[in-house]
Amino acid sequence: MEAKDIDDIPDELIEKVINTQGFQKMVKYSQLADSVEVLEDDDSLFNSLVKNITSKHKNGISEESTREFFALFVEEVQTFTEPLVDDDGGEIDSAELEDLYVEE
Repeated sequence: MEAKDIDDIPDELIEKVINTQGFQKMVKYSQLADSVEVLEDDDSLFNSLVKNITSKHKNGISEESTREFFALFVEEVQTFTEPLVDDDGGEIDSAELEDLYVEE
């Protein structure tokens, strides 16, 4: 499939795509991905988070279950934040995606 020039796509269609639930989810997950990366890179912060969540859970959830949940959460976020590629083959910055959001 050949990429279309953005100028050839009607503004109404662009707005329609940008306001879809899937596109909005991708933008929000892109923001989450930055926070997830911080947690993954800081072992003491991540371990503290796991211990706090585990201790606050009323049903006696294990640290292993908390870590498994976090791993699944990260996988979900990554699914919707796979790099997009622009015409030059470079990744599109998430700030560029946020600039595209159109209020309804």
